[in-house]
This record gives sequence, structure tokens and C-alpha cells, in this order.
Amino acid sequence: MLIPKIYSYLQKQRTNKILTTISPWQIGHCSRQIAMAMLQFPQERLTPQQLLVFEHGNSMHDRYQSYFEKMGILVAKELPLNSKSENKWTSHQCKILRIRGRTDAVVKVDGVDYIIELKSAKDKSFNNMKRYGPYESYRDQLQLYMFLTQIKNGLILVENKDTQELAEFDFDYNEDHSGRLVKKINTINDYVMNLSLPPIEFKADSFECTYCGFKSICRQKDVEKYIKENAVWLQVLLKAQTHPDYFKYRKEGA
Repeated sequence: MLIPKIYSYLQKQRTNKILTTISPWQIGHCSRQIAMAMLQFPQERLTPQQLLVFEHGNSMHDRYQSYFEKMGILVAKELPLNSKSENKWTSHQCKILRIRGRTDAVVKVDGVDYIIELKSAKDKSFNNMKRYGPYESYRDQLQLYMFLTQIKNGLILVENKDTQELAEFDFDYNEDHSGRLVKKINTINDYVMNLSLPPIEFKADSFECTYCGFKSICRQKDVEKYIKENAVWLQVLLKAQTHPDYFKYRKEGA
């Protein structure tokens, strides 16, 4: 009696605003997947279990933000990253890269500001990260946050879902790494603004494709038919959600 109501509630909570911008958490994903999300391709519905996994992640963020605040080290939680950000650098970069998102937290430890990326993982994944370091997609996300905020120190904090053991990985800002991410973002935006899709990057049986919400349509021969059928609506949506500085930036060939 109660479980269906819980699942229905969670599904409604996942109804997000229609956005054609890039969220920083997406940056480690396949370029084609990001473009399809920006162009509003229909995704497979999340299972009830997947919804609960997301909720577990959100509750972890709330817990650690609360810890940081009570410890007296919290500088900001969920620092906004968009065209209206108070930081002029952040605002400008979000305008010209068409980015909209937020950090998990910013803390100050021993007088140094750190961007904090909070993650949770099952025991096997957790131990793999302890041995080999955090996933590349996590590092991409952190580097993008550091680029957008100009905070040069970052830390990925991972909690083991099964044991609650913690692991932390600290990183310095890397200009070459962030430069590659900016190039990737510009390329994705070029495809999206021209109502087209980047090429397929991975094999169908790869990890990236197996868990992609667009896997059932990505490889269809007429996949871009959806774009053509919705071209007028998408053009209006893209124009409404794109700052004029973006067009100036791209016109200058940046």
C-alpha cells in the first residue's frame, strides 16, 4: 500500500525544469549523451530503485553540509554556478559556456578554500577508488568546478554505502585538464546550437552505453528525426536560455 505511493512521490520530485544548458555533473559523460539531454530527447524512466539511489546521494550531501557548518569550516553550500553568479568570472564563464549548476560545498581548512565534491559508492567501487583513485568523471567535474570558481584546491570525499567508511582525494587545479573540458563543452554547444548530435563515442556494450538513458534510441538511423520534428520549439528554447555574450564569444572564434 505504501511503497507505490513512495515511488510516485519520488518520480514527481524528479520532474525537472526543461534546460538546454550543461550541468557540471554531466561533463564526464559522453558528448552525445549530453547533447541529447540538452536537445530534450526522451529518456528511459528511472526505476524506483534508481530513484532511491539518487535520494540517498542527496541526503548524503545534506548530512555533510550540516557537518561542515557545525564544524565551523563551511564557506558555502551549493554555490550557484550560472549567468547570475555573484562572482564575475563565474558569471562570465557560465554565460559563454552555457553552464548552469552548483557545487556540493566550499570549505576552509587551515586558511585554504577547497571545492568539495561529495560522492557515495558501493563497497566494490569504493575499494577500487581507494586503490586507483576516483573515477575520471569525478575528476572532470571537480576540475570544472575549480575552473568556474577559480578556487585552486579541490577534494573528492567518498562515503562507502555499505560500511560508511570515508576516503578523500585532494587535487590541485590543472589548467590543461580544464582546457580540455572547456574545448569539449564548446564542441557540444556547437552541435546543440546547430540542432545536431556529436558522433557515437562508445561501443554498445560499454559501461557508458549500458547505463545511458538514451541507449534505446541513440543508434537508430533516424535518431535526428526527433530534432527535425521539434526544430521550431528547440530554436525558441535555445534562444531563450542562451545569454547574448555566448553569441559574441563564438563569433569571435573562441
